[in-house]
Amino acid sequence: NETLRESEERLRTVFEAAVDGIIELDQRDVIVHANGAFCQMIDLPQTLVEGQPWTALAASIQADDAFASMPATGQGTLQREGHAIYLESRTSDIPGDPPRRLLLVRDVTAARVADQTIRSLFKFLQDRDEDRTRLMRRINATIEATRNQIARDLHDGPVQGVSAASLSLEAVLLMLKA
Repeated sequence: NETLRESEERLRTVFEAAVDGIIELDQRDVIVHANGAFCQMIDLPQTLVEGQPWTALAASIQADDAFASMPATGQGTLQREGHAIYLESRTSDIPGDPPRRLLLVRDVTAARVADQTIRSLFKFLQDRDEDRTRLMRRINATIEATRNQIARDLHDGPVQGVSAASLSLEAVLLMLKA
């Protein structure tokens, strides 16, 4: 009996000390047990959580449809103080008579926000890279246009002048010989 009591006490301590929410559901999705971490996530005392059907709990905390279907889908969202709290859950079957399910709920808000931030920064960097590519194309086109203009100016200006002077000198030379 002492060993059994110590084992039960150890399991209860693990259950309550877990950082993730742990919920035991019966076959009708009524919450049999919920640990403190889960109650803290939904901001309700344990006495108001245990004994409620999951859908009634979702309605009492004004959660969206995703939270109401979280035992089946594994995804849920809560609104707290104007901010979204993203939750993910995993379900395990507990054999016995009657059979039950264990729902492990984790707050993944920080990871989701970090992921969204990384995605927006990546998009920003892609946009800046496209801007840089466009600017490089414009700069290269301007350089090429400037080179062409200089070539035309050299061809039309000094080269024409030197050619004209050369022809004039030849004409003068012919006149002198004549």
